[in-house]
Amino acid sequence: MASSNVRVARLTRMATWRALGGTQVIGEANGILRPDRRWFISIDTWIEDSFLPLVSAAADDLRQDLYTTVEEDDEAELRNWLAAGFTVLRRKHHYLVPTGPHQTRLAAGALPAGMSLVCADAVDEDGLRLLDEALRQDVPGSDGWVNDPQEFREYTFSEWRFDPATYLVAVDDASQAFAGLARVW
Repeated sequence: MASSNVRVARLTRMATWRALGGTQVIGEANGILRPDRRWFISIDTWIEDSFLPLVSAAADDLRQDLYTTVEEDDEAELRNWLAAGFTVLRRKHHYLVPTGPHQTRLAAGALPAGMSLVCADAVDEDGLRLLDEALRQDVPGSDGWVNDPQEFREYTFSEWRFDPATYLVAVDDASQAFAGLARVW
């Protein structure tokens, strides 16, 4: 019988399929199981005819819904995925947000009283991981996200792009509860 505070994390799994033309590799599919238990696959082909067999092999092996990411302006790539039976689930928009104080006029901005900004590597790691999971519940397409503690550490603090100055946690000074985070990758 499972306790209500028991959470189960599944280590990220990776899978690879190769398309062969004789003894030559002519394409490759790579899959990664995210913490929300969704398989994301990518296909890299040198011979276009290997695309559909690679998608089929991944679908046959994994036997669950598959996801991918495609740049919307890459019409050929989008056509391949649509031909393989994929549908558009959501669209992302990329924005450039100027952050220079002379542009934002936020240099004199102050935090609300009783709040502090703390670098992510200076807060409780388990609490940060749980905050990350809670925030992801509001992101379309990442509901059910459960971080494996070791994997979270590796993908956060051991990741080469991690910069404590750009990963800040808002902390309530009185309760020490986390109120939010700002993460720039």
